[in-house]
Amino acid sequence: LSPDSWIQYTLLSELIKNSGTTHIDHIIITHPGALTFHALCTLCTHITVKKITVPYFNKELSKYGWRKFFEFKRIVEKENIQLVRQ
Repeated sequence: LSPDSWIQYTLLSELIKNSGTTHIDHIIITHPGALTFHALCTLCTHITVKKITVPYFNKELSKYGWRKFFEFKRIVEKENIQLVRQ
C-alpha cells in the first residue's frame, strides 16, 4: 500500500473510530525516512496536527527522501504546524 492510501483509509478511520476526532496534538518521529515524510505530508493535509517532533538526521535520505522532507516542511509552514527538531 502507498502511504497516501494507508493514511486516508486505515489510519484516519481508526482515529475517528477510537477517538471520535480528526485532531492530533503531537506526533513524534523516531526514524525518519522518505516514506515517513510522504505519509506526514498526506496526514497534515487531511487532519489537524499541532506539533511534530523530528530528530536531526545526517545525509541518510535519498534524493526522493530529501524532496519529500522539503515538501513536508512547506506543508508544515502552510498549515501552521509547530516543527520541533531534536
